[in-house]
Amino acid sequence: MTAAPNGASIFPLTLVTTPQQAEYFVDNINQLLELIASQCAPASGATLTGATLTSPTITGATITLASGQTGTFTANGATPVTVTNANITANSQVLVTLKTVGGTVGTSAPNVRTITAGTGFTIAGIASDTSVYNYAIIG
Repeated sequence: MTAAPNGASIFPLTLVTTPQQAEYFVDNINQLLELIASQCAPASGATLTGATLTSPTITGATITLASGQTGTFTANGATPVTVTNANITANSQVLVTLKTVGGTVGTSAPNVRTITAGTGFTIAGIASDTSVYNYAIIG
């Protein structure tokens, strides 16, 4: 898990090729599952059910987010991108995954720079990254 300057967290995905990486991956996924479970209050419309992690396989995990808690954005390769989403709160976590490669993709996911509750967030990648990313708002 990577902490953004405002305390938000992102979870970059990495190709696992060694036993050490698999152990690290399992630890990070366990942290992610704990975070999702802790943020999935009934009022948010999000749920996590049946998650079981055994090195390095996740089985039976179903994550359901309320309408409007997911979307996409396109990095512009120069400045932070503003993502408008009224479902975000000051305590939300933003999960980011790569959808479509564009330009030069960094070795980690873009970082959330700011969150404005009820309005949206800004997020920035590396120079020359014009990829399309998925995001999910937890909490």
